[in-house]
Amino acid sequence: MSRWLLLAALALSGCIFPYAIPGAKMELGDSWTGPREGQTHFAVGAHLASIIKPTANPLTRVEVGAGLVIESGSTSPGVAAHEEPLTGVYADLGFAALHNSFARVIVGVRGEARATSITETHSKALKLRIDAELFKHVEGSFSGSGKCGVTSGVYDGLSAIGLYAESGPAIYEEGHEWATTIGFTARIPTIVGVMFGIPGCK
Repeated sequence: MSRWLLLAALALSGCIFPYAIPGAKMELGDSWTGPREGQTHFAVGAHLASIIKPTANPLTRVEVGAGLVIESGSTSPGVAAHEEPLTGVYADLGFAALHNSFARVIVGVRGEARATSITETHSKALKLRIDAELFKHVEGSFSGSGKCGVTSGVYDGLSAIGLYAESGPAIYEEGHEWATTIGFTARIPTIVGVMFGIPGCK
């Protein structure tokens, strides 16, 4: 009874913020489209392979993901559309063709819908992709506190680092170019938790 009274008192005297972060993959690399020099490429999204450890069951080796993609570019007046900075969304579909208890190679395809940031020129890209990763299944709980609040939660999924390469056509309104990206990847597990803060605390 006293536990429920304490929770009720906390809820009335402060702010409770539940949160959840799905198993995710982040990537950072260099991208080349046609003749332009390499540009910084960044993408982040929710991915099934960041949640499920691959086993002999083929279903556990399927990779499905979606997220946001950003690439740097030139902001000089008069540059071609494929040289401008761009943002967009992507979707991945792949399969862990090779794997053991701590490493895997995922082959698949990535589709992107993108728009440049200056002229708002839209483009699409379809790339063949390969990821090589070292991974570890992690699960547990965490908690922390400060003078203005506390937080606690649990995590479960895969932590991983790796390398990737992808290449395929990028189609613009003014034509098409071949796009290639290489770089590094990292995965984080699913995280679910709650934060409690005291209003006005500094």
